[in-house]
Amino acid sequence: MSSFSVPSWPLGGGFAKGSIDLGGLEVRRVSSFAKVWSAGGGQPSCCRPHSRRLLPLGSVALATADTTFARALVVRSVSDEGGDVLAAPTDFTSSGRPPMEAATSGSPVAPSGYHAVGYVVTPSADKPSLESLRCVREDLTEQCEESKSELWSTTVPRPITVRSLVPSVRGPRAAGLPPGTFVVRTSSSGGPSVVRCLKNKGANLAAAMRTSPK
Repeated sequence: MSSFSVPSWPLGGGFAKGSIDLGGLEVRRVSSFAKVWSAGGGQPSCCRPHSRRLLPLGSVALATADTTFARALVVRSVSDEGGDVLAAPTDFTSSGRPPMEAATSGSPVAPSGYHAVGYVVTPSADKPSLESLRCVREDLTEQCEESKSELWSTTVPRPITVRSLVPSVRGPRAAGLPPGTFVVRTSSSGGPSVVRCLKNKGANLAAAMRTSPK
């Protein structure tokens, strides 16, 4: 009987890795979360994306306590151009309290040349740790807006509306990516969102066809 050897197939170019390289910023979608705050009884809640290797961009706000269908992006720098594409915020300012519970939403103060892509919710009035999220270099972000449907709203102790974020420019050729975070609006806030969406400068969309919970 004649024998044969199996040929050596060349390695692929990154198809279906479960992540996208946006141009120096690796992005992965996760579905694993740690709960930070909940109003209880199926009411609104907030959670933190969990990843062993990548960093969160902010907390996730949910209309209920069920995280089954929650998704958010986590990131890490893979840039070889020099300079950091991610940076910790320099401070946090209070954005208000979610309804019916003592929790605080902190708005990151991004360093020069960077933009915040999300808020951080803490179960107390204490400021969040500066290591609780990362801001993104401004060339990898673009303007976003709040979605039309609200996640929740309250008038106590002051009017606050919480909505998810969507890119301002949408369509098959648009470069904006919603990070899975949210925006807080008060009666005195207006104009463009203070947080941004991510911008895809790498265009390797085939690499993201498999989603990993890691």
